[in-house]
This record gives sequence, C-alpha cells and structure tokens, in this order.
Amino acid sequence: MSSDPGEQIREWAVMLAFIMAGVGFFATIVADSIAPFFIFGVIGISIALIGVFMADSASKKHKEEIHRRAVIASENSARRESENERIRILQLQNEAVAKERNLDYNGAIEIWDYLGDHAQAKRIRIKMQESSRVNVDQTVVHGDYVDDRDTIVKDSVLNRSNVGGGSSKAEELREAKFLLDEGLINENDYEKMKKEILGK
Repeated sequence: MSSDPGEQIREWAVMLAFIMAGVGFFATIVADSIAPFFIFGVIGISIALIGVFMADSASKKHKEEIHRRAVIASENSARRESENERIRILQLQNEAVAKERNLDYNGAIEIWDYLGDHAQAKRIRIKMQESSRVNVDQTVVHGDYVDDRDTIVKDSVLNRSNVGGGSSKAEELREAKFLLDEGLINENDYEKMKKEILGK
C-alpha cells in the first residue's frame, strides 16, 4: 500500500468536474441557452465536492492502515529482539553451568556477574571457599600441609614421630598454637602436639 488512494479519487473528481463543465458549455452552444451550462456546472461541482470528501476519507484510512502496519512491524521487531536476547542469555547460562561443571569457577562467576545474577555468583564463591577449606583439611589429615603464602612445606601435625628436632620447645609450641589459631588443626590435635613437644 504505497500510493494514497485519496489522491486518485481527487484526480478523478477534478477530471469529471471539468468534463461536466465542458459538456455544459457545448450544450449551451447547441441549445443556445445558458441553462445547460448551469445544470452541468452544478453536477460538476457536486462531483468535485463528493470527490474531495471521499478522497479525504480514503486518505485517512490509508494513513491509519500504514500506522497500523508500522505498529505491527515494530512489535514484531521488538518481539524478535526479545527472543534473540532470551536465547543469548540462555546460552550464557548454559555456558556458566558448563564452566562450573568443569571447575572453571572464575569463568562461571564472570558470566553470572555479567548477567546480573549475583546470587549464582555468590553461590559459586561460597562453593570455592568450601572446596578450598576441604582441600586444606584433607592435606592436614593425610600428609604434608603446603602453606601457599610462603610455599613452606610443613610435616604432618598428626603423624610426626620426632617433634623435637633442632628447634626449641617454645618455638614448636608457638608453631602448634599458630596452626590452631589458623584453623588448620583442631583442639584435640593441638593437645596431642603439646604432649609430643613436652614429652608427656
């Protein structure tokens, strides 16, 4: 619907009005009377007025139809964009889940933060902390504990057979107290270490 039908109606109305005026002019000449000119003139004017009214109505409907189609097209475009965005978010969510499954916690957290789902990001951070705590506990129980802060490897606090070594008992007690304060050993382990250090 590219052309305005109202313009076509106006053109036809004007053309018919001129035709009526021409017929009236020739009828006046033939009849040698002015009456035909007035009669056909009135008919021509009436046609022109009716044509203008019909043209305005057709133009109005045409514009309303164009507006309606534009609104529909805009809604369809917005709906497509919304659907594309939903699919993109779903793909990112699936990617975050896959990264978490593959233990790429930092990558998963980055995606959740980007999506604004801070609850999921917080959940993974807590999971990382718990996983780190479990690894530390397992290291203390099963063998050597590696202190990541200064990369010092310390002997197991539960299975040391010779605590004395070259250091003083006071130093060894301070070390045991440090491990207790850091949460790397529990109270029972600390008491065992004290007994071993003090030789009781």
